[in-house]
Amino acid sequence: DRLATTVTQDVQPGLNRVAIPVGRDWGNGAYVVATLLRPLDVAASRMPGRAVGVQWFTIDREAKTLAVDLQTPQLIRPETSLRVPIKINGLAGEEARIVVAAVDVGILNLTNYKPPAPDEYFLGQRRLSAEIRDLYGQLIDGMQGTRGTIRTGGDDGGGALEGSPPAQKPLALYSGIVQVKPDGTAEVTFEIPAFAGTARVMGVAWSKDRVGKAAGDVII
Repeated sequence: DRLATTVTQDVQPGLNRVAIPVGRDWGNGAYVVATLLRPLDVAASRMPGRAVGVQWFTIDREAKTLAVDLQTPQLIRPETSLRVPIKINGLAGEEARIVVAAVDVGILNLTNYKPPAPDEYFLGQRRLSAEIRDLYGQLIDGMQGTRGTIRTGGDDGGGALEGSPPAQKPLALYSGIVQVKPDGTAEVTFEIPAFAGTARVMGVAWSKDRVGKAAGDVII
């Protein structure tokens, strides 16, 4: 009842456009649930029909995300220091913190590990919590009707082992919580052991109302 919707008929037959104003209190996004009912048509020998469509849409996250830049070098030598200057743009004096990790890519490939994505966790799609119940299916002739097929997608399972086991001592370094300066800068330094390979540097930043992430590879 709170929504003022506008429905317009396009030139293309069977295509309608529904305009729904987005409120400021909608959070991360919303679902559009559409139900199509087709009445009985005796002349066309057509039974009643019903279709339900569900589509998620997200609302612009810019106001709730931090733009994190990890200025990692492309190549360093083993047994040296890896300096990671950090810049968070648009912080405007807001208090923020960040954690950074440097991990051997070979280890990450074993479990297909993906860099942390707090924006997806906090601001991403949520499961539809509403249930749709009706009695329309009882109006369809069971002798002539055809059972519908639910079409849906899913994950690929993940967690599958990929690549070869590491042949040297694992590289997994963690900065702990680092305070970001008022100008949006910070720096993390890792002492690299006798290691040869590629390290993935992953950072997660947060403030009172925003989160951000960044990642980059360094060849050692």
